Amino acid sequence: MKLTNVLALTVLAFSFQFTYAQGTSGRTSAGGLIRPNTKENVPVLNGIMKVDSLWETTKIIREDDRSLLIVHSEVPNLVFESNRAITKVEPKSSGYWEVWLPFGSHILKVDAVGFQRLEMPARNYARKRVYETKISGILKNQRSATDKGNLVLTSTPEGASIKLDGFPDFKGTTPYAFNDYASGTYMITVSKEKYEPKEVIVFIEKGKTTTENIRLAAQFGFLNFDVPDGAQVVVDNQTATLVRGRPFEVAAGIHRLAIRAGGGISLKDTTVVVPPGETVQVRVPLR
Repeated sequence: MKLTNVLALTVLAFSFQFTYAQGTSGRTSAGGLIRPNTKENVPVLNGIMKVDSLWETTKIIREDDRSLLIVHSEVPNLVFESNRAITKVEPKSSGYWEVWLPFGSHILKVDAVGFQRLEMPARNYARKRVYETKISGILKNQRSATDKGNLVLTSTPEGASIKLDGFPDFKGTTPYAFNDYASGTYMITVSKEKYEPKEVIVFIEKGKTTTENIRLAAQFGFLNFDVPDGAQVVVDNQTATLVRGRPFEVAAGIHRLAIRAGGGISLKDTTVVVPPGETVQVRVPLR
């Protein structure tokens, strides 16, 4: 079955009406659109969306404080979010949306029923300018019976384990070359100790070798202590063994710190939040 036919069936099966949410009650904390609250009859995420192209046009709009993004897509009922406020979304016709943005940098996220969320690359949208993008949808495990292709799968960091949907005996670690595989889509899960597992759909194109890199989110971070010599550092009620010049690894999240000088004199007693994969500086000046 051709992709266009599959997407047409998706429209019939999962079509629903969305409206642009007005006011603060209709926005997420990031200022984008809310997604439907109901969890009834929500299909599994069996597809991915990808940006085929994004370009700036020669058109100019009148609004001094806005930019316009025109979205073309076969995927039905798109819902848009941004790290900043979205002014409004207007579905103009089947497969055509106008997304009005305050000018400036945006990381746009796109949702649709039955598809994994698409996060578009960060981009600066200039005032009074018009941009256009085409977003296509690919359903998982839609593969050719005759055509072949190759895929080189990498990850950041390397050495992640790979699970391939529908192939229970498959074993591999990144980087891994899928040579002479049926062209089409594959659902894979990439996992590594201390990182969040990630499930994605990859596409093997007929007669080509493509490369796909999966970035894994760390479940840990670091504390970098700049404290007087001989100070005792306690992290979550456990004395920490520090190595000069090397950050102290902790799980991402909230941690309680106590730093004491000789004789148990308190130098610092605080709580810090360590974001995943980041280093938080903790400094206690000499007295």
